[in-house]
Amino acid sequence: MERSRSNDEIRNRRSMNNKVPAGWLDYSPLNTWIENTRFVPFKCPLRSSILRNINKQDRFSLNDLIDHLENQGRKIGLIIDLTDTYRYYDYRDVEDMGIEYCKIRVPGHQDVSDKSCQKISHVVNTFLRDNRQNDNLIGIHCTHGINRSGYFIVRYLIEILCQQPDNAIA
Repeated sequence: MERSRSNDEIRNRRSMNNKVPAGWLDYSPLNTWIENTRFVPFKCPLRSSILRNINKQDRFSLNDLIDHLENQGRKIGLIIDLTDTYRYYDYRDVEDMGIEYCKIRVPGHQDVSDKSCQKISHVVNTFLRDNRQNDNLIGIHCTHGINRSGYFIVRYLIEILCQQPDNAIA
């Protein structure tokens, strides 16, 4: 009996790992990069085992992200993943595409800590320094591409790039 319960737990965990994140379908995958920056916020791309559960027109994968940007004549050089899980996609797929990857776990539904912002700023500044010779974009995402991603980008624009808050939010 103990063994079957363990198998049920494993099955349930696998089932959870293939669920679409709550609210994910309600958000656009991405629009365009933020003017006068290299930031492009987007919602979390999903791996194929999760995408199987979604209508084709609603799917968004790493390949969709890359294709969308290439169609605009842009290339992504760094992806900063702010989700608090590893279940949505495999970071090795990003690295296999020749894109730098940085995972900074930031729990949702909470304030972004100063420590997390400092880590993200350091990663961004290092990337910008090392990529002066190109215009590769910095992709940044949380689950929906809105709250944590937007908060960090606005904070970076204000604190590092010295933009006025009204301009940073616009």
